[in-house]
Amino acid sequence: MCEEPRNRYNCHDSLTLSCSKRGMAWGSWQNRTMVKTFGELPMRWWTVGRYDNSTNGHSISCGKWTINSAYSQEMATYIAGIIGTRLEQVYVGYQNIVLVPALDCGSVNVDFSNCDLRWCLYSGISSARVTFHYQYRDGYPVCEQWPEDWSQTCILQSKKIAEYTNCCQVDMKGWGKEFGARCSKDEQLLASSRSKNLCVYVGKEKVKSLGVTTVVKHHFCCFGNMLDKVVQVQGRKELGLNFGSGGSPNCRGLTFTEMQRIDWEQVDFTEFIEDFKRKVFW
Repeated sequence: MCEEPRNRYNCHDSLTLSCSKRGMAWGSWQNRTMVKTFGELPMRWWTVGRYDNSTNGHSISCGKWTINSAYSQEMATYIAGIIGTRLEQVYVGYQNIVLVPALDCGSVNVDFSNCDLRWCLYSGISSARVTFHYQYRDGYPVCEQWPEDWSQTCILQSKKIAEYTNCCQVDMKGWGKEFGARCSKDEQLLASSRSKNLCVYVGKEKVKSLGVTTVVKHHFCCFGNMLDKVVQVQGRKELGLNFGSGGSPNCRGLTFTEMQRIDWEQVDFTEFIEDFKRKVFW
């Protein structure tokens, strides 16, 4: 038997998780307010009317602006843009905002402290502060679907250097032997027998670790001389026997009973005769 050098690997399984479907997780709604001046807001958000009142001999007639909740979605977009967040994080419902440019005349969520109310004119109330009530919620990106991807990763542990004393070759070539990388005595004897054509190749045996071949062992049946080899090879052929396999070689000798069953007239001694001629006449 001889061993053929192979690369060695260190392998391990790994699990890779990748997000195939992303979503958002939402926090609880929080009540918030935003104050803007009347002049900053689009006029289309307002419904314009008149305020008329007469009490104690005093008569008041002014314009009246009421916020139109039909524009709630547009207001939400406006607020989201100002605070720099996603539209899904802002909700604007019904707004109770009424602006009458006169003190104590039914204004709601309006502050006139920054205005000149001597005249009931738009120019006098453009700086009035209007308070919006809205809801806000935090948002967090999440993964809603995680497919699992199992794989095996192998890291080269020790590398076979080309032709580093391959003891399974008849001449055992390889530059490694110049530095002490010697073959065993059994491997040297095998190489010698093979060089004389005294061996029969049985097969190879692979040694694996974590699914990766690390060593390949080649098995042979060798004989002391050519006649022994011919008798074994031709005799087994007659008897329907083989030399086993790489994982289970069978190099035993033939029994006396098996020898008696062989038809020696059918045995081909050509290989023995040719070997004998080479030794005697060459």
